[in-house]
Order: sequence, then C-alpha cells, then structure tokens
Amino acid sequence: MRDDATLADALLTGASRIVVDPSDLEWASAAVSTHGDLQAVGLDIRQPEVFDVAGRLDRAGCRRFVVTDKVETHHWKHGDRHLLEELRSSTNSTFMDRGGIRHLNDLHELVPPTGSTGSSWTTRCTTEGSP
Repeated sequence: MRDDATLADALLTGASRIVVDPSDLEWASAAVSTHGDLQAVGLDIRQPEVFDVAGRLDRAGCRRFVVTDKVETHHWKHGDRHLLEELRSSTNSTFMDRGGIRHLNDLHELVPPTGSTGSSWTTRCTTEGSP
C-alpha cells in the first residue's frame, strides 16, 4: 500500500495483515500510527537509511516488518545475515524474513540466530543435494 485510497480498499477486505510501502515515509508513518495493529512495513535491507526508516516507523507504532534483500545475487547470503540481526536489534518490532531460502539449512541459519517470527520464500526450496 502506498496511499490512502488503496489502504482504504485493503481495509474493507477484512485482511488480517496489510503490507505498507515506506517510500513515502510521512504517509507510511501516519498509516502505521492509525492502523498499526493491521499493518506490516516492507523493508529492503539495502535501502538507503534502512535503520533510520525502521526506527521512525517503530516509533510511529509499527510492530511488524517484512524484510527482504532485493539484490538478487545477495539474497540472504551467509555474509549478509548480520545486516538482518543489526536491524532486528535496533527496534522493538517483530520481523518476517522474505526470500532467499533455497536449502533447508537456510532456514536453520535464519531462524535460531535472528529470532525470526516467520519466513516466507519466493525461490525454490530444496534440501541439500537435491536439484
């Protein structure tokens, strides 16, 4: 959601969760402060000033973030997971990690160290050694 009209339409559907785009930070902060219990905010871990954006939305009442790494070649690679942990520790919100799950070990590596409340994936999920 990026504006009042689409947010109003989404609220009319009775959806239990609505993901807000924070590209207009003023609007996203107002939307979260009004409907924070129904909303999650989508964040790209590599977006400029992601920590400032998350902090501002956290103060506005955001309690859930859906975090992704939109750089296709870096989708939650081992060396990049520290960014997720740093972001988690900077707010009181809960997080859902989106994308980057290709092998079962990817889930094991994301969930225990980061305390993830959930994971979803858009890539093919396989077990070690499977095509």
